[in-house]
Amino acid sequence: MDERQKFLLELGRRVRKARKDARISQTEMGRMVGVHRNTIFLCESGNGCSIWMVEQIAASLKLPLRALVPRTQADVGKQAQIQAK
Repeated sequence: MDERQKFLLELGRRVRKARKDARISQTEMGRMVGVHRNTIFLCESGNGCSIWMVEQIAASLKLPLRALVPRTQADVGKQAQIQAK
């Protein structure tokens, strides 16, 4: 599994967890965001989400975008470089 696939699976896992924690169905979330339930399902399954949709989901759940978007290995490396300075 490559980094892109890992990222999308983690993004989907976070979206699903946040939605379930809020006790919202996929159908309800789709209505809140303005997409079909299947689109929410695909996002949660790791098949990708547009940044617009992730932002809309975060806003609907009253979460910061960073709560849903996983850090990448590149981000971790950059953070380590910044901290080393």
